[in-house]
Amino acid sequence: MVMSARTRVFGLLAVMGLTSLGCSSMSTEPDEPPDGSGDLVVFVRSSDGSAISSATVWVQLGIGIGAPFTTLRTDASGHARTSDPRACGVCAERAGFVKRSEELDRGRRNVTLVLIPEARLTGTVVDPDGRPVPRVKLEAVSRVNPTISTTAESDDRGRFSLGGLPPGKCEVRTVVVPAPDLTRMAVTTGIPQDELVVRLGPAGVVQVKVEPGKDLPPNQCTICLDRLEDGEWKHYHDPAESFWAPLERHQYLRGEATFVNLSPGRYRVLARVPEIGGSVSAPFEIRTGQTYAVVLELKRGRTISGRVKQVGRQPSIAYVGFGHDDAVLTDEKGFFRIEHAPSEDFLLMVQNGFVTVPAGESFVDLRDR
Repeated sequence: MVMSARTRVFGLLAVMGLTSLGCSSMSTEPDEPPDGSGDLVVFVRSSDGSAISSATVWVQLGIGIGAPFTTLRTDASGHARTSDPRACGVCAERAGFVKRSEELDRGRRNVTLVLIPEARLTGTVVDPDGRPVPRVKLEAVSRVNPTISTTAESDDRGRFSLGGLPPGKCEVRTVVVPAPDLTRMAVTTGIPQDELVVRLGPAGVVQVKVEPGKDLPPNQCTICLDRLEDGEWKHYHDPAESFWAPLERHQYLRGEATFVNLSPGRYRVLARVPEIGGSVSAPFEIRTGQTYAVVLELKRGRTISGRVKQVGRQPSIAYVGFGHDDAVLTDEKGFFRIEHAPSEDFLLMVQNGFVTVPAGESFVDLRDR
């Protein structure tokens, strides 16, 4: 998973389970600190060997999302110390440098983290006519080390500055574009370079209305968008997304959803309420600057059952469904059952991928990708 400012540094450690993915530095220090105290001692230095004072050090105190952490600050000699025996990972950050993290083996009590000077990327966001676009949120993810990312927002002149990155290639994504008629996009570039111009293209908008809205339970309806790519329907996900995340909206009391920043192409909409039914719209074309309205009437649909298998045809325990809030978990033999599925062809989520369920089928064998 690629990290962003949403998770910051400690989220990096927690979500990744302290997997360094090449971002950790190798320490040649002894396992025990010189004073024999048994404390965890973290030494932060620059690539030229000099100590880095006032660096922030996050110490992970458990594995997994939501695990606790503690924050330390290096002293004038570049050292930070904790006596907590739960420490299982560390991450250091200092302005002007690229942050580093390292997983700790059990019993290891002395760690050296080497920070390298940051590379900075500056540029301008413009519309198709070359005019600056303000308030666009950008995210840069290093291709050298995908665990390192940074964010910035364009100012009134469309200018932005992204720091904290290692030299080399990176991907820049426009995560939030306030103007609905401009596309979000992703570009790959090298650092350092003089300037980067991020040119946004014209976009369309889709407005969805699900009927009968008054009979739908609030917060229950999943509304997804599919896009036709190379002759195959795929769950549409924005190219600016930093990890797999279908562009999905949940309907509330009014049974409505709006999709913005859509590039021209052929789309369709799926809507489903687990207790009521689901429908898939007829395909439609989105053109530049167009707002397209879709009205869907929910139908009782069909019951789908099936089995999910891994490579080697072993049963797979996996989530199967239509979205993050509308999925079921297979049993220990890989079997599942979903009621009120659309009668039309539709895309079914299987763990981290999607498969097409043809119209008329009631049992499907699926492969966990």
